[in-house]
Amino acid sequence: MKALRFVIFIVIIQHLSCTKPYSIKFSDIKKRIVVHSLFSPASIIKIKLTEEAAMDENLPNGNFKIIENALIVLFEDNKLIDTAYYDKNGYYYTKTKPQVNRSYKIVVTAEGYDKVTAEDKIPEPVPIDSLSKSDNNDDFFTYLVKVFFTDPENRENYYLFTTYWYNLTYKDQSSAYYRIDDPVIGKWVSMDLRFPIFNDELLNKTHIFDMQIHAYGENLYEIGAYYVVNLMSISRNMYLFMGSYNKQVYTTDDENIEPFLDGLIEPSPIYSNVEGGLGIFAGYAVSKDSVYFDGGK
Repeated sequence: MKALRFVIFIVIIQHLSCTKPYSIKFSDIKKRIVVHSLFSPASIIKIKLTEEAAMDENLPNGNFKIIENALIVLFEDNKLIDTAYYDKNGYYYTKTKPQVNRSYKIVVTAEGYDKVTAEDKIPEPVPIDSLSKSDNNDDFFTYLVKVFFTDPENRENYYLFTTYWYNLTYKDQSSAYYRIDDPVIGKWVSMDLRFPIFNDELLNKTHIFDMQIHAYGENLYEIGAYYVVNLMSISRNMYLFMGSYNKQVYTTDDENIEPFLDGLIEPSPIYSNVEGGLGIFAGYAVSKDSVYFDGGK
């Protein structure tokens, strides 16, 4: 028996010694269509199409190849309602403003690519009940804005926060820096490259988020401005897409880049709900409220 095992071992070693290295040229693999479309009732559905990039391609400034020869048809609740027209820079436009709780599906065909489909709904918006403001004991985040809202029961809810300053004098928007530390959302700073998404698993029926905010320049100190909070109700597809993006950013950020390059941290794949291709086609709705800060106060 030992002799037989020895012979088998020798045969395996000989086989391994005769194998040749095989290299994959990723640029030779058939490319897929990449869809990017986040839609809401506020505007018509817009879709951007690009070509999948190979791992060994060197794209200057991240300029992905755009797809200009596609046919995109739009369905609402399985009924054909629209055909998108091409504009420029890979963008296609429909004439349809989507509605809450309707199912929207796109079918994309283009010469040289496999057909792709994607489908999603816009969830019902969840209103902000109220906002309040006060001073905050911090050298940088000098104000505190409390956000009150009631999470609807009997359904899964997914959320995203966005904020900005709105200046009535100049009628323009500018970045609003904030910090949140809450078990529901974790620790977030708006300068972070990740998306501040959260679900309702840990939410109380009525929840209060403390946003520690920073006001600077003419927005507040001289003429005053509105601090605007958007509570976005996002679909599960959008939530999973942004969550996978957050994981990838964490994997390759400055703190983790060396372990990532050494193979100690695995890359995180980006979620996609596009069948036959890549990307995201997802709906969201927005509730908005604001609180005013007087200049010099």
